[in-house]
Amino acid sequence: KIDSEKLSVVKTVKVGEHPFGLTLDTRGDRLYVANVKSDDVTVVETTTMKVLATVKVNMLPYATALAMNDSRLFVTNQDDSSVSVIDTETLKGIGLIPVGDKPEGIGTHPDDRTIYVANWFDGNISVIDARNLKVINTIKTGEGSRGFGQFFSSH
Repeated sequence: KIDSEKLSVVKTVKVGEHPFGLTLDTRGDRLYVANVKSDDVTVVETTTMKVLATVKVNMLPYATALAMNDSRLFVTNQDDSSVSVIDTETLKGIGLIPVGDKPEGIGTHPDDRTIYVANWFDGNISVIDARNLKVINTIKTGEGSRGFGQFFSSH
């Protein structure tokens, strides 16, 4: 936890090994942490800074994105070309979606139902329907597609 006025660390919480991708829910109540080396996602309740759950995912989770009114968390698994899906109410895995080689960046379209995954080694983007957990399109981008962070906007 950071004091934004003093720009200092107020409190820390232990998560998995090599935390990398972070996503804060819309209300700011939960922080989802993709832990690259422990192959899991830690869910932190932000007011108390307590771990609510650690959810196992596939190999090398890299980045995360929320969709469907924050009810589903999508996690890129870089070393097995997949996206894990977690139900944020039950904090259980509900799906595994095959995508391109070395998925890294992930983002949610402003419609809150479409997920875009940048597949680094394939040079494309997998488009996922967040409702039925299926790839509905693949967009060719060229070599080195590694989008990370917020790369979609509602404008």
